[in-house]
Amino acid sequence: MSVISREDHPALVTDSAGYIGRDGEIRDLLRLLASERLVTVVGAPGVGKTRLVRRVMTEAGARRGDEVVFVDLTEVRDPALVGHTIAVHVGLPGGSATPIDNLLNTLRDRRMLLVLDNCEHLIRVCADVASRILEACPAIVLLMTSRQPLASPRERLFPLAPMPVPDRDAPCTLAEIEAFDVVKLFVDRARSVVPSFSVTRDNRDEIARLVRELDGLPLAIELAARWMRSLSVGQLSERLDSQLRFLGARQRHRSPCTRSLRDTLAWSYDLCSPDERLLWARASVFAGTFDLHAARSVCHDGALGAERVPEVLRSLVDKSVFMAERHGDGLRYRLLESLREYGAEHLADEQEVRRRHRDHYARLATRLHRARGTSASLPQCHDLRTDHPNFRVALRFCLDTPGEAAAGWRLASNLDVYWQACRAQAEGRDWLDRLLKAGPGDGPGRAEAVLCDAHYAVIVGDFARGTELLDEARELAQHGGARDVAARARYMSAMLATFTGDLGQATTEFAVLVEEFHASGDRQRELASIYHLGWCTAFTGDSRRGREILRDGLADSVEHDELYSQNYLLDALTRVDAEYGTPAEAAATLRQLQHTTAQTGMCPLAGDTLAAIGWVAGRLGDHTRAAVLYGAAETASREHGFAMHALALFTAPHHRHVNRARVALGESEFRRHHTIGESMTAPQRLTYALDPESTNTCGRRTGRSTDGEPSLSRRELEVADLVRRGLTNQQIAEHLTLSPRTVQTHITHILNKLDFHTRTQIAVWTTQQIQAALKA
Repeated sequence: MSVISREDHPALVTDSAGYIGRDGEIRDLLRLLASERLVTVVGAPGVGKTRLVRRVMTEAGARRGDEVVFVDLTEVRDPALVGHTIAVHVGLPGGSATPIDNLLNTLRDRRMLLVLDNCEHLIRVCADVASRILEACPAIVLLMTSRQPLASPRERLFPLAPMPVPDRDAPCTLAEIEAFDVVKLFVDRARSVVPSFSVTRDNRDEIARLVRELDGLPLAIELAARWMRSLSVGQLSERLDSQLRFLGARQRHRSPCTRSLRDTLAWSYDLCSPDERLLWARASVFAGTFDLHAARSVCHDGALGAERVPEVLRSLVDKSVFMAERHGDGLRYRLLESLREYGAEHLADEQEVRRRHRDHYARLATRLHRARGTSASLPQCHDLRTDHPNFRVALRFCLDTPGEAAAGWRLASNLDVYWQACRAQAEGRDWLDRLLKAGPGDGPGRAEAVLCDAHYAVIVGDFARGTELLDEARELAQHGGARDVAARARYMSAMLATFTGDLGQATTEFAVLVEEFHASGDRQRELASIYHLGWCTAFTGDSRRGREILRDGLADSVEHDELYSQNYLLDALTRVDAEYGTPAEAAATLRQLQHTTAQTGMCPLAGDTLAAIGWVAGRLGDHTRAAVLYGAAETASREHGFAMHALALFTAPHHRHVNRARVALGESEFRRHHTIGESMTAPQRLTYALDPESTNTCGRRTGRSTDGEPSLSRRELEVADLVRRGLTNQQIAEHLTLSPRTVQTHITHILNKLDFHTRTQIAVWTTQQIQAALKA
């Protein structure tokens, strides 16, 4: 199975607007992180918790020499998905049925600053996850943000107060007013809409009054500053003062900070036009980001025409209600959580808007389902990654709303290609399990959902559940199910047989299915059956015929430009040639697989695929590379929740290839290189597997000069280490106080000196250097 990369989930994020103030808080938090393993930044909404930790985490990671991973939990509404979300951000594919246990196994030997942002709505599960990480992973430091403490025994709180404001009873000079960070923030944001704005003797008292009324809350100040395009400071202050008097009596039960933010939000909301208020409220149903097409589809009706949505959306971006973020060639929009919550309070037709939201994302899933087996499917999966939070919201709507379970079955099963391509089968299975239990025993789409769920159960080794679901699929087929349900149930039964060792039954059944799917014109399932028939035939004694079957299927997939099928057929053929072909044949097939994967963006990260590439390396005599790949395969299998040796017929040949490398290298050297492979992240495994020139620290390519000294300069080594941590050029530039152009020059020099071509190769090499130094 092929998967797509996680490049759209960067380890670090940065603010487009400049960061102002909080120097003392930054120093204090860094000191605390140097001695504590669980620190929670607590504070009111809008006080700046997220921006503070974003500012701190890069410096903290650099001081400790750790990886830094940032996980925003704002968009996670379901506690059951916290483990999946964290796993994905630390580089796990999310395919495990037990994501927390898998996460702990992966983090056990890693050094990392793990930042969990916006935990307040998931406080219990976050506290439990934090406790388990602290217990099992001694080199992990946790930095959390929340509106309330986790109440964990090992937690150290870092209360974040609003920014200091000028004293009401102590008049300040112009210079004293300008020295306040809160004033600097207001002026900076005001200049984004009025470039000539500055603090003067005429407006200094009004500015001081305004920031006092806003209690020094950064978010409230930024929202107010955006209105400087149409209002003066005095008008802003007067209108806000009027709003405070109007709302104050009704909100006395709230804390001053919370009351100030809500007053500012109410004031901003009242200043918006009716169309802007409507769009603000309706867009609150989105999670994460959304694009213009989604906004039109979900937010329009008779009261707000689709043609008006782009103009209204732009206006709300100008007012800082929405944030606009560039993704590829387009823009995506998001609401900060405080603004989303306020909008949701004013959503009058919530059920209807949420249904339109579900319908929009169901259409995207249907489009992907129709593209299955074509060259369009993987690009669509890439595009849908940013919509993952919204798919979760849509599925949750189906689960929680009476009568909508059947729509949920269709949505979850139509995402089958996506779940597999993203290695998120465990999440897909979880949704399907819950939705199938929530709805009646039959109905449109249930058979499709049952078969998808059975597939996910089988590949993680839950054969009992897979058998139970297959029995239900057969029953549905007998009672008027879709015409192809019976054939697909037989396909899954044959696949189950390959896992349980009944290869005779599997081979016979797949041979029949190839003919049936060909006759019905179902090329996608015909090629999938050819894939299984080919390697089953080869590994049960007829390697010549097995290779013929796979090559015929490959030729058919090439003829019809079905790149997805080409990739998995080449995957199978690589294993067969590595076991039964000549070394030259195995190498040629592997080069085809590498080329197709690079061409299509498919990433063969599965443990059995990495192992097969190791077989090829061993056949070519490169036992060092083979040992690294075998270690990488073990880690990938654990991460995916898929037992690499669940297919019994692979166990004996794999052990034989591994032992060959062990004998060739000796136990000590084999274990050393195997450990290097085990420590690789998913992107590093991908680069190593697809680059036939990749070696390890003891191989030909070490990045050292002939006298044993590092060939990189001290600055280049610093840049290489920051590349290893996942920083972008802009982030590296900020960290080292360099220009982005200078950073790119350093990276170019590193690539040239090490004879590399990608940043991931730099990351792999740097990790290996660190490991070698620790062992020395």
